Amino acid sequence: MIREDLSSEQMGAIWRAANLGRTLQEDCGDKLKASYIEGKLMKEIVDEFDIQSRYHITAHVAVRGVFYALAGFEKDDRHCGAYEGLIPDRAEREKIGKEHKAMVAKAKGIDIFKKRKGIHAQTLEQRKELGHKGGSIGGQKNYQNRVGIHAQSEEGRREAGYQATRAKGLVVWSDAEKTLLSELSRDPYFRRGSNANAIRIAQALNGTYHGGEEIRNRNAVVIALGNRRKSLGETTAPPVRWSDEERKKAYSLSESDKYKIISNDKKKINIKKIRDTLVELGYPSRTRGAVKIEIDRIKRSLEERAQTP
Repeated sequence: MIREDLSSEQMGAIWRAANLGRTLQEDCGDKLKASYIEGKLMKEIVDEFDIQSRYHITAHVAVRGVFYALAGFEKDDRHCGAYEGLIPDRAEREKIGKEHKAMVAKAKGIDIFKKRKGIHAQTLEQRKELGHKGGSIGGQKNYQNRVGIHAQSEEGRREAGYQATRAKGLVVWSDAEKTLLSELSRDPYFRRGSNANAIRIAQALNGTYHGGEEIRNRNAVVIALGNRRKSLGETTAPPVRWSDEERKKAYSLSESDKYKIISNDKKKINIKKIRDTLVELGYPSRTRGAVKIEIDRIKRSLEERAQTP
């Protein structure tokens, strides 16, 4: 369904993509469908069929055109009539899409591990040293005095932990899986703004270590990341800074009536629409809260300047 609050430029892009989708069905429908089912992403299909150059359109319209060719187009008017997609069943498309994401995440994770980036490039002794830095003073005293769990051997402690995990019906995290988890959390592909994309990381871990079964989920990854960072003395990756260009664009959008909504007879800024537009323009993905805070900061700064004699 198409939103009614889109600009004329955005609507034009949708119509072009919709008409392109119908054309792609006629020109290469069967081959395009086969490529998608075999595991190719929409961007890869655009390159495979040279869609951008062949039809003289932008990359965004090309990708969207592939989407409409597969899913179909529902709105029927003078710009583009409605038509059925090559894969009309939404459940089937979503299933294929999930398989694609898992494949990409797995390949990305394996590539990072093989290249020995970040923590994978460190020796065992270096990783142990980082781990020791995360210990507290109280824990160190217990360790020196061999109190409680520290009275057990290293193998005994590890086995006790494994038994507790298995007793809950859970799958133990291997050392290799933990180190890959840590590295993936720092890779831009597995991040969402300033935070780790736990769902995408879970897909990579499941594909790499668990045969594609959904052993790790979002919550498991979030908890494991917290524990991993504490044990290695790591800190959370710093948030992506706002560039001057991005700040100016966000403020400009906030001043436009196209990015306002009426609530209780008052105009309010549509933060979600501004955030989505910034992402479409190629800026970093941020939360709505982060966008709102930055716009408020810009406005306060401008007000303070205006009041300065």
